Amino acid sequence: MKLKKLTLYQGCAAAAVAITAFALCGAKGGLQLALALPIAAAITIAIHRRLLHGSTAGEWVLSITATVMSLGITLNTYYFTSVLGGTLDAPVLLNSDALRYFTYAENLYDGDFSAAFGDFLGIPIITAALWIVLGKSIVWALAACMALTLMAISLSGRLAAILLRHSRPSSALAMALTAAVCHFTGQGMVLLKEPLIYFAFLLTAIPLAHFYMGNRISARLIVTFVVGCILTALVRSHALHFVTLGLFMFLPMQFTRKRILTVAVATVCIFACIAGGGYLSHTGTVKQSNLASGTGEITLVYLGDDSRYDGYKSIFGEYFELPIARRIAILPATAAVQYAVPFPWNFVRDTEFGYSQAWNHITWPWYAIGCIILFYFIWLWRKKSTPLRLWALWAAICWLIPAYLFGGSVSRYVMPFIPILVPLALVVIGELRSHRHITPFKWWATSYAVVLILALTACFFIQNH
Repeated sequence: MKLKKLTLYQGCAAAAVAITAFALCGAKGGLQLALALPIAAAITIAIHRRLLHGSTAGEWVLSITATVMSLGITLNTYYFTSVLGGTLDAPVLLNSDALRYFTYAENLYDGDFSAAFGDFLGIPIITAALWIVLGKSIVWALAACMALTLMAISLSGRLAAILLRHSRPSSALAMALTAAVCHFTGQGMVLLKEPLIYFAFLLTAIPLAHFYMGNRISARLIVTFVVGCILTALVRSHALHFVTLGLFMFLPMQFTRKRILTVAVATVCIFACIAGGGYLSHTGTVKQSNLASGTGEITLVYLGDDSRYDGYKSIFGEYFELPIARRIAILPATAAVQYAVPFPWNFVRDTEFGYSQAWNHITWPWYAIGCIILFYFIWLWRKKSTPLRLWALWAAICWLIPAYLFGGSVSRYVMPFIPILVPLALVVIGELRSHRHITPFKWWATSYAVVLILALTACFFIQNH
């Protein structure tokens, strides 16, 4: 009966997407969207069911998320073509990153490999490959981004099941919490690299989770890890530094000769991918060191002359001109900014990049999930009986590093870390279900809500006045 209801929902959702697509994008665009988006969702659900042994509850999460994302992609396609005067094969992309990836894909598609190599090659390669098979259209690229995001949500469930040693209830809930972060799913509705980063990073995180839990490292996990490293290198090579950090943090828990060898081999693989990805994308060690020091061109890219950051600068000043010690001292503040943005009142701020970008600003679900995660760190982490303590420390460091590097101003850079934080929320939920820590959680949730409302109110007035 449950499966029949799910099938009925999927059919109705596909019909609703098709009607919307034909109404907004005409016959050609409507047909492409009506075919590509349901197929992308169906492939993801099939992988979830057969390869990841997912539950029906997890399929519901993927189906509902796919519906929301499909409608967002349809609106974006209408905007990129009809509204801005573009076409399916030549859309008007005002987002500089999206335009760059589309241009790289065009170069690859046209066989101009000399002009195809630049920053973040992963999405252009996937896009060009789809065009060779299906023909040139923005729809295929957006469908791929949706599929990668849905796969990441499915893998987040698999990750939680490994870490918490009980599969289906944890898996489905982890998927639901990950999908509920609107900024996470919002990146999959436009032509950005984040969906591929989600997917690639989780391919490395899942073997790390097995390593952390002391499970046997099979040949399949090794292949998964290597593929994850290669994909990460193609899309954002310096993200592999986070993987290396996790490996060495977890080694003391599994301190055997065999584990040391595993770490050594994995480290060689990681740095080979960093070097290769850096060479292909022209993001070598110099640029990566500039990220840490705040020197060079990085000062012009982030927090430059954009008036949108005037409120930020009124508090922190010129962030990249601050000495390193000062930036470390104000890390709690910049991490809080990173946590709170995008602000919920700025719905139309980024819609010039695509109508769906308003979805990113529905931040209340993330604030609720964040409340639970923060309770883990504030109340449970210090207790020796609490599971995942070292995993939580790794996840926290992963979150704090972008806050330091970019002053907390680019919140999408921490979206790949949402799936490794979600299991901590499941630990808290499990404790509350067992009627433990209920009173301190009530006090914490109340205090958190008051502080959050006051902080957002202050941010609103700072930003607007």
